[in-house]
Amino acid sequence: LAFQAGGRELAREPIDWLNAYATDNLQPHLYVLLDLDPKASRERLMKRSADEPLDRFEQEKEDFHIRVRNYYLKIAKESPQEWLVLDAKLPAERLLESLLSGLKKKELL
Repeated sequence: LAFQAGGRELAREPIDWLNAYATDNLQPHLYVLLDLDPKASRERLMKRSADEPLDRFEQEKEDFHIRVRNYYLKIAKESPQEWLVLDAKLPAERLLESLLSGLKKKELL
């Protein structure tokens, strides 16, 4: 949804319909968003092995990634009970602690 409606700026309604149709209205108990600004994400991406080619989304320009991130944050804000937004800049250990704490708060752990 965020990549199509946010990044590609397509209408949300047909995307929602297609997702509902394709999954027989299956909904997760929780969405976990590892939030990272596009510049930091690009820096991490560039540290990867030079042998690993970029996929088509990774090849998109920064404005696309900004729209995707903003859309994710928008839909998470619209339904906070369904979303757990975590700061992906945190070190792995602290990110895990944040995840476990969030799952406990939502009574999923």
